Amino acid sequence: NAMRAIVFVVAVCVGALAFADSVTVVMEDRITKLDVDQAPTSLVVFANSLGRHSDGRLEWFRASRETDQENELSACREEVREMLVSHLNPADWVGDDHVNHREKLIELIDSLQATGQVTEYGRIDALRLKTDGFVDRRLRDGDTIRIRTDELREIFVWNVRDGFVAKPHAPNKFAYRYAGSTLTDRVIRGDYAYAISPAGAVQLLGIATHNQSNQVIEPGTLLFFPPPGFGRSEQDVFGCIAQALSYQDISTFEPKRQWRD
Repeated sequence: NAMRAIVFVVAVCVGALAFADSVTVVMEDRITKLDVDQAPTSLVVFANSLGRHSDGRLEWFRASRETDQENELSACREEVREMLVSHLNPADWVGDDHVNHREKLIELIDSLQATGQVTEYGRIDALRLKTDGFVDRRLRDGDTIRIRTDELREIFVWNVRDGFVAKPHAPNKFAYRYAGSTLTDRVIRGDYAYAISPAGAVQLLGIATHNQSNQVIEPGTLLFFPPPGFGRSEQDVFGCIAQALSYQDISTFEPKRQWRD
């Protein structure tokens, strides 16, 4: 599905530039500039101005977050380089290729970007903004709000063998079912997966026989399956990678599509 988006950018123009403080509205191939005094001042005011696009999903970006995210990506990279190899559990040494797995994790981190997306307030849409005052935040100069109206019909997985893979979403399918053959092929450690929602919320879900989660996986979710060779999947280094994945646009990775395992 082609993505249709509206982007509201609150920008400050300095000195004798052609525009004073302004809001840039981008909708597909149309670009409009509005005086900043006409711009929405908060997320709730913004939601009230959406009109026919009020059912879209909102993504909020703040330029000042990019520095923190760049530091986070650097920290993740160093943690992966320093991970100790573990052979205490069969899940780590059966079929283990920890040198290649470490390289794949570093390649993944190197492909990620500091986007500035704000994710800590969870799902942001017009309905929630109108009913949950906690979510309302004042917009600043430089902020970007993107409205996503593309329909989510897939979930995405990442593992060291296949990279990013898109699979059709099924409402009765749990995280361990989306792992497919990677469980039996020992491509993943097989104890936990990180589920990153389209809004950027991160959850740790059990996928082993003894801890299988029955958490519903919503369309658009990314499931990150840590590899074997380095110990348990809930350790901080894998949580760091999952957090970095939470502010990525999965559509930019051109995942392979897999219709059956």
